[in-house]
Amino acid sequence: MQDSIPPIGSYDVFRDVEIWDEEQARYWTDALNQRAAAPDQIALRVYLLKHSGMKSGDTVLELGCGTGRLLSDLARATGASGRAFGLEPQPSFAKEAERFILEQELAAIARVLSGRAEEIPLPDASVDLCVAQTVLIHIPAGLLARVFSEVKRVLKPGGRFISVTVRREIRLHDVG
Repeated sequence: MQDSIPPIGSYDVFRDVEIWDEEQARYWTDALNQRAAAPDQIALRVYLLKHSGMKSGDTVLELGCGTGRLLSDLARATGASGRAFGLEPQPSFAKEAERFILEQELAAIARVLSGRAEEIPLPDASVDLCVAQTVLIHIPAGLLARVFSEVKRVLKPGGRFISVTVRREIRLHDVG
């Protein structure tokens, strides 16, 4: 048992997703899928795609792709000549995202990678657009500089990084 109570706001269930048990993973997988199907979330994805500057043939990375709903939209937007990668640390989310990508017949252009944003398993200067939808809030403050460094490393010159906050604000970050 802990000797002290952690500060308010310091506990985040999404910070240690690798250690969830099967029941907890299933609960959050279902919750993310329900949220993704909500009209406001669909509209948010449409808005994000419209204003992202994406074009056919781009290579896109989604940090924390969850169950793959935005990833599938990103893949469609890149077209047959593009690529979409989703990076996900939670094994159940990654499995669901892979299942969804297959169901949507996007496996030729979309791929789910296991890993965390502070160690992106992609080559330098390989990504045109990196997207993080409600992900940065779950990364401990001490790791954010490393995450931004990794995003900068994988972005091509002139590449873009978009972060969507909990309040559904969309921000373009200059990580250069």
